[in-house]
Amino acid sequence: MPEPVEGGQRYVPGLDGLRALAVLAVVAYHVDFGWAQGGLLGVGIFFTLSGYLITDLLLAHQAATGRLQLVSFWHRRARRLLPALFVMLALVAGWVALLQRAQLPALRGAMAAAAGYVSNWWFIAQNSSYFARFGPPSPLGHLWSLAVEEQFYLIWPFVVRKLSMRSLTRLILGYYVFDLMLRLAYLIFAPHADTAYKLWFNASTLLSGASGPVQSVT
Repeated sequence: MPEPVEGGQRYVPGLDGLRALAVLAVVAYHVDFGWAQGGLLGVGIFFTLSGYLITDLLLAHQAATGRLQLVSFWHRRARRLLPALFVMLALVAGWVALLQRAQLPALRGAMAAAAGYVSNWWFIAQNSSYFARFGPPSPLGHLWSLAVEEQFYLIWPFVVRKLSMRSLTRLILGYYVFDLMLRLAYLIFAPHADTAYKLWFNASTLLSGASGPVQSVT
């Protein structure tokens, strides 16, 4: 999630509220509530809002100080997120060791990937389908979305600092074209392969959100 606002930065509570509703919609889908058949749309909504909020924060900070302090930005993120992540991984490992020992061999690689925020790459390498219903689901399967988001937060601030607003606009438009071509290719040649969806298609929703603050500056 984006950083809390600092001095001089604006906070829009309504957007955080929408993100919370998007998360609840995804949770409702996964617990099989009949009224939440479209709950997975919450993933795209959450990513779009996250892309908007983090880009707005970065541009506001850059306008106020004249330069983005990337190391400080990444350090704050690590300080906020890593303790909670490690606690969650420890709890999951303990629960699986006690109650679901059959999942332990598969869990080791997933835990290492989760700790490095590369779960999406791990599940893609394992050819793991997000929508598959054969066998018990991985207790860490949901972390692919956090990995996509954190990889975006690692790369995007560097891009924002290096490129002009005009270049950022061109980059986003170019990615839209690439994303459209990728979607068409998968629809034609691999219509049932959903693993790449985790990496590419949700990256486009993050950039969709990022385009709002960029366009407001250009």
